[in-house]
Amino acid sequence: GMEAVPRMPMIWLDLKEAAEFGFQPAVKKFVLKNYGENPEDYNEELKKLEQLRQNAVNVPRDFEGCSILRKYLGQLHYLQSRIPMGAEQEASVPITWTEIFSGKAVTHEDIKYEQACVLYNLGK
Repeated sequence: GMEAVPRMPMIWLDLKEAAEFGFQPAVKKFVLKNYGENPEDYNEELKKLEQLRQNAVNVPRDFEGCSILRKYLGQLHYLQSRIPMGAEQEASVPITWTEIFSGKAVTHEDIKYEQACVLYNLGK
């Protein structure tokens, strides 16, 4: 249930807007090196994930929007289970979200930051 979600500090009250999360090259490189598979085989899946992200970060905060956000969170979870994109991990990439009111861009090389921002917007 929701009680498993850590409480975010008050700093999170500023709504966030997704900027950069260039996961594709890092994922492809990791797949080639560690799975010995052709990264191009994943083009379709990666494109779908990119599209899902675009949808997720631009959704209205209604019932349908929430289901898209949840679907994207699920995909992020699956991605992290196969490709290590957490802090200091092999395939981590910079992820940037902008705080809407302050206009301040915040970047972390950690897929958990992406998950946290999506969760945050889901709770709005």
